[in-house]
Amino acid sequence: MTAKKKKDNNQSDSPAYKELLRKLCEIIEDAKEKGIDLGERNDLLKCRACGVYEDCAVKEGWVICDEYGKVLNQDRFIIIDSKEKSYHRNKMTYFKTTYMFICTECGAQQKEILRCRMDDDY
Repeated sequence: MTAKKKKDNNQSDSPAYKELLRKLCEIIEDAKEKGIDLGERNDLLKCRACGVYEDCAVKEGWVICDEYGKVLNQDRFIIIDSKEKSYHRNKMTYFKTTYMFICTECGAQQKEILRCRMDDDY
């Protein structure tokens, strides 16, 4: 019952919010065309709200796919904030990247933490 109540109060369904996301995407694309570095990333994210995910297609480049793998559009999620940390322990290097992002399909704002480790011995 709480999930339904949350959905009813969700601002991301409003036309004004969707228009805001569309304009934000345009501003980001315009900034990239003008050569502004927005900190490109290689991590792929997934929206827990609607199930779409980012992927890198051979011909299309960066795309957003639905939960069945069908390409929806050539886009990426909007990154609001990202933080990176790394540390060494017992001949291992650990990396932690935290993303705050907005899904460009459903408009949900969420956080995802990605972790990776590498062996320091070659």
